[in-house]
Amino acid sequence: MWFPLTAMTCQLCVERTADCRLLPGRENFCKCKDMGVCVECMLRHYWVNSDRNRKSFASCPQCRGEFTLSDLLFVA
Repeated sequence: MWFPLTAMTCQLCVERTADCRLLPGRENFCKCKDMGVCVECMLRHYWVNSDRNRKSFASCPQCRGEFTLSDLLFVA
């Protein structure tokens, strides 16, 4: 695995601490394990990109691979 996770700034808003990571996905899914995003930005991105939760997945903001909410890892 890639623990321990180093502290970083959210790559979307560049303001808050990144407290959410994407777990490396399955084949044809997102593989951006090092992309750090705050929970607020990730949930906002998921909501918009999943067509307001009408789809069961969203596209990664970095690589455009698919991910689901179960692929999120919350870091304290």
